[in-house]
Amino acid sequence: MKNVTCAECKIPMIQEAEGYHVCPTCKSDLLEIPESLKKLCLENEAKTPLVEKVETKEIVVPSLPPLPKRRRDVHRDLRFGAYTLVENEQLKKKPFIKRLREKFPEVGSGVICRIVNKLLEQRVIEKDTKFKTKPILVKGRYWRKV
Repeated sequence: MKNVTCAECKIPMIQEAEGYHVCPTCKSDLLEIPESLKKLCLENEAKTPLVEKVETKEIVVPSLPPLPKRRRDVHRDLRFGAYTLVENEQLKKKPFIKRLREKFPEVGSGVICRIVNKLLEQRVIEKDTKFKTKPILVKGRYWRKV
């Protein structure tokens, strides 16, 4: 910038350093924008219309087929299966879960373990405390005939 004038005084400014000007009367200063920053700004301005063009395009995605609905009655079947196992067989907790996995292969093991732990927590089934070395699962305090 060769002729730089002050915006307030309308007097030519004095160049103190490269790209830095000072007004002699009001002491306001002005810093020039370097050419490299000007180039970067111009490059970014040139790129923005391309982005707008991409955003204005309509993207069509084929719709996916709906997922099959999960069965809600599996939990009830699993609980009734657990009740019959407790009534008919004397099993410890891990073999009990293994037997339920064999009986219900379509249900995940996490679901089976969660249901067994829930039944233990609710005291529908309990670990037998008669023999310490044989903690088999038996009917609990809140067991009821269905």
